[in-house]
Parts: sequence; C-alpha cells; structure tokens
Amino acid sequence: MKILEKERKKKKIKQKKMLLSTFRRSSSRYHVSITLNRLSQMGTFDNQKSLPRLPVPNLKEACEKYLYFVKPFTTPEQHEKTKAAIQKFMSPGGIGEELHAKLVERSKVKENWLEEWWDTEVYYKARIPLVIDTNPGTVAQDNEILKTIPSSRLQTWRAAQIIHSSLNFMKEIQNNTLTPDPKMCMSQYARIFGVSRVPDLKQDKLINYLGNPKSLETKHFLSEYQPSNPNHIVVISKGHFFCLNVFSDGNYIKSVDEIENDLIHIRTKCQSLRHAGSASIGVLTAIDRDTWAKARQALVSLDPTNEQSLHVIQKSLFVLVLDEESPNQSEIARQLLAGDACSRFYDKHMFIVFRNGKAGLTFEHGATDGLTLVRLLNYINSHSSINSFTKDLNPSNSYNLLKWVLSNYLEKCIIQAIASFTQRESELDLITEEFTDFGKEEIKKTMGCSPDAFFQMAIQLGFYKLFGFCVPTYESGATRQFLHGRTETIRSVSSDSRNWVESMSSPRIYTESKRATQASLLRSALGTHSHYSQDAVKGNGCDRFLLGCYILSLESNKPLP
Repeated sequence: MKILEKERKKKKIKQKKMLLSTFRRSSSRYHVSITLNRLSQMGTFDNQKSLPRLPVPNLKEACEKYLYFVKPFTTPEQHEKTKAAIQKFMSPGGIGEELHAKLVERSKVKENWLEEWWDTEVYYKARIPLVIDTNPGTVAQDNEILKTIPSSRLQTWRAAQIIHSSLNFMKEIQNNTLTPDPKMCMSQYARIFGVSRVPDLKQDKLINYLGNPKSLETKHFLSEYQPSNPNHIVVISKGHFFCLNVFSDGNYIKSVDEIENDLIHIRTKCQSLRHAGSASIGVLTAIDRDTWAKARQALVSLDPTNEQSLHVIQKSLFVLVLDEESPNQSEIARQLLAGDACSRFYDKHMFIVFRNGKAGLTFEHGATDGLTLVRLLNYINSHSSINSFTKDLNPSNSYNLLKWVLSNYLEKCIIQAIASFTQRESELDLITEEFTDFGKEEIKKTMGCSPDAFFQMAIQLGFYKLFGFCVPTYESGATRQFLHGRTETIRSVSSDSRNWVESMSSPRIYTESKRATQASLLRSALGTHSHYSQDAVKGNGCDRFLLGCYILSLESNKPLP
C-alpha cells in the first residue's frame, strides 16, 4: 500500500510538472504572438528614439581582449613586447586613459560616437576598388515559380518580379509601414533606394536623392541629401545603360506585366547592339577611386550629355543588370562578385539577373550592411507571383538609352580599366559548394553549440590543414541594437581555436583519450567564440574602440600609441 501511495504521489507530481511545462510553452507562444503583433502595429522607425547609444568599452577589458586575441600570431618574445606596450597604454595617467575619456565625452554629444569615423575612414576615404575588395555579393534564393515560367521569359519574369517587389518594399519604408526588426536600428533602410556613391579625390561622397523618410528624424552623418523624387531605375544590358520609368501616371508602381514588357523591349533592342565593351563607362567604377574620380571629371567636362547620363544613373532608385551569362549554382557567387564589369555600376546597389533566371545582389557597402539587404531579398522572394503576361503589350516608351561622348583619353581609360579588372578577377579564387549532410538545427540539437561558432571553427580547421598556420580572421557582428549601429569585429582565431586545430592535425593515431581531448578543446574553442561574439554585438569588442583611439591620436597630433 505504501508503495502504491508513493507511486500515486509521484504520478501527481509528474502531472503537475507536465502541466507547468505545458503552461510555460504555451505562455512562450503567447508571448511571441503578442510581441510579433506589437511589432506589426509599430511604424518602421518608431523605435529609433528609444534605442541606446553605442557604448565606449572599458579600457582595461578592451586592451586585455586585444592581447588575448593577438597571442596566436605572436612568438613568446613578441607577445611579451605587445603586453608591455598595452600595459603602458592603459597605465594610470597614460595616453590610453586620456583617449578613453575623450571617447566617453564624444559619446555624450554624438548620436553614435563611431559613425562619422566609420563612414569616412573605413569606406569613403578608402582608395581601393569597390569590386571584390569592398562590395559584397548576395545570392538570391531560387523561386519555385521559376519552374513554371517558359525559358524565353525566365530572365525578364524574374527581373520584373524583383523590380515590382523592391518598389513595394521601398514604399513601405517611405510610408513607415515596414515592420521593424525587433529592437534594432532601422536607419540603414533609408540608404537602400535612391542613393549613390560619387567618386572624388581623397574622399568620396554618398548622396541620397530620395530623401529621408518623413518619420525618420535622425540622419546619417555622411549622407548628402538632394531630394529629387526619382521615379526611375537604370537597366544595364551588354554594357548599355537604359533609364526605365517604373511608375505610371498618379505615382503608382507599374504592374509586373508592364515592367516585364519594358524589359523585353530593352533586351530586344540590345540584340541589335554589340556589347559596349571599350565604350562602356561602367567598368570605370571598378578601378581605384582616384583614377575613377579623374575619369569622371573628364567625362563631365567633355560634354553636357555625359553629365546628364551620370546624373540619371546616380539618381536612380537602383540598378538592375540583365546579364548575358547563365551560371549554375557553383558559379553564381563569382559572377556577382566580379562578372562582366562593363555591365555593372559599382557605385550603386545592383540587382543582377541572369539568362536562366538566377539572380542576386551586389551592394555599395558604405551605405548599408548585409542583413538589411538580406531582408529585402527575402521580401522579394515571398512576394513573387505568376503574372498573366501572355503576349506583347503596346510598344514601350518608358525607357531611353543613355548616351555618352568619349574622347581618346576616356577610351584609353576604359581599356586600361578593363585590363586592370581582368587581372584582378584572375586572382580571385572562389568555388561554391552546397553542403547537405546536416544544417544549423542539427548542430544546435545534436551538438549543442552555436551554428555560427561551429562554422567558424570549420573554416579554421580547413585553413590550417591546407597551410599549416592560422591567420587573423574577421567575422562581422551587427551592432544595430544601438542607434546608427553598424558592426564590430568578431575575432574568430583564439588560443583555444589554435589549440584545437593543432590537435586535429597531429599524427593520425586515434585513441579514445585523444578523441576526448580533441572534443574538449573544440568545446573550449566554440565557447570562446560564442562568448566573444556576444561581447562584440553588445558593443564591447576591442577593434572599434582601438580604431577610435587611433583616429583621436591622429586628430590630436599625438604620437601613435
């Protein structure tokens, strides 16, 4: 009887635990539902005023993190020398305390203490070419509807869907109706459409032709605002540039059918044209910024037609490329990063649509970071549909071919730009492979670790097995939980990761003891990476802080620490 009584009590306790667990789970779903509902009712930029400012990291902690993460790349002697320099830098009354205090004061008067320096020093003063070195490429997910589209329309259908959905996305931003990313700064969304980088000697400009959304009160430091109410995009095909009006009378977005009709006419016109080649100014945006700035000035000075055409491109909402290639899944990333430079304009965000319907995006990185544009691509994919286009509509008069007047000097510049780009492209090694053995859910459930940390350690192991040493590795961590936040460096290589990859590359004599040691070292490496990743996105990394100290030293004419 006593045994039965105990069993009944155990059963009741178990039932209570199950009920409590069910309540917690249902409460969690209820909480998520309420949160999502509240987000959907919020305006795109309603959260901006409540966002915290980017913090200035603690001096001692930032310096200690830096010392830890440089250790894998230094000899014992170098490490001791670095340690002594850091201790001197952060000593009481030293230059480190002075610079840290100045950063703290700066953070009190600036919306974001880093923003001005990040825009100018990292992006717009940089003189290196944008293509490959700066502008990222993002592959768009293949849409299932593509399988139902006739092969002759794959490119124009996909391009029309991208244009139409992007314009709707833009309207939601302008009308403050795009659901905000939870507790994230949304200001980068105001730098997607109608913005252009413009080259100049020593430092480029970023011009916003669409203007800030009325509901977004804060403005990015570097942007110049020249609102001109653009209603067109630029389409590039075979090196030729077309201005395409994408709004109908009454400022309504054109239908997908109308847009596709326009694109078919543009592509048909290009069939009778040779590839622009050495007459295409697009490749000039692929060279170093000072050379492009000089060439652009020569273009503008030569003939008013050139200036008009350049302004049409700059003021466009975005650029769309109808590319002649039909890359497979392993080739598309390379085409986005490099591809036909004569049919690109790297100063703008660009959609690239290939003959086989595959597509992607390459963007001017100074204006925005990747996750913002990934959301745009996801929006496009979820808003695509089968349009009823079955025959040619009336001949299109919505587009016109942009014209250029070139001198011998400019033709020589273009030929040299093609040669420079071809050389740099030949040095790019990029192979895309699709891994299907397992994914992030299995990593989380089976291995109990962060998929990001797992992937970063896989990169480290692969590199070490190929070359036998570690190199400093940069992973970007988003700091958009702060007003005008951009990124912080996540340093993927640590002493823990190095210890693990070295253990995995030791003589292949496998014992249970060795496997246990390797597993323990891997857990340590994963834990270190995850911990520092969290620090970085909270604004408590070391790289942005040290950048701030470096720039302050330059501005104050002080010896570099």
